[in-house]
Amino acid sequence: MINTHANKRINQRGITDEQIEACLKYGKETASSCAYFYVLGKKEIKKHNLNSKWHGTVIIMENGIIATVFINKNFKLYTIEQF
Repeated sequence: MINTHANKRINQRGITDEQIEACLKYGKETASSCAYFYVLGKKEIKKHNLNSKWHGTVIIMENGIIATVFINKNFKLYTIEQF
């Protein structure tokens, strides 16, 4: 399931259904106290032979619903603790 906010962001950012499916299936999963984060990094892209343009895809899920989706290729500036 995708909430209204996430659907709007997906359309604004040109993120494809295939990209979302790949991120959820192959992305690195990290949990915080209130959400799950799925991130497609270089290692996941290479290991599963995915589209290199998908590098940096981040999906945040809350209660089994996709809350938002974005691209962040600078992982050094991004930490889960920010949320």
